[in-house]
Amino acid sequence: MDPVTIGAFVSAALGIAGEAIVKGTAELAVKDAYAALKTKISSWVSGDDMAALEKSPSSAARQLVIAEAVDALPEADKAAVLPLAHTVTDKLKESKGPIGVDISRLTAAEIKLGNISVTDGVGARI
Repeated sequence: MDPVTIGAFVSAALGIAGEAIVKGTAELAVKDAYAALKTKISSWVSGDDMAALEKSPSSAARQLVIAEAVDALPEADKAAVLPLAHTVTDKLKESKGPIGVDISRLTAAEIKLGNISVTDGVGARI
């Protein structure tokens, strides 16, 4: 089981939204939320790594690279990124039409992450 970290949640949100965007099923609100999150982390994550994730959004390896970069951030920066990831998941859940992706894994991670208060190490494994 993988640990639930802010980085893992952020990268999963980017991956799932990216998958919907690639499939052409993402609504404008999802695209806007995705762009806001991507812009926020762009100064901490390599452009090549983001481009690779956008090309293969469901790639666990690509998501792991992003997760590691986010998890290496200072706590204040991680705290600033987390609400943007929640916005992405909220917009995915609110989508009216078919998004073509399974967001249940994000919902489960959201619940687990919301119930954890950890300042160092692994807070949970799912």
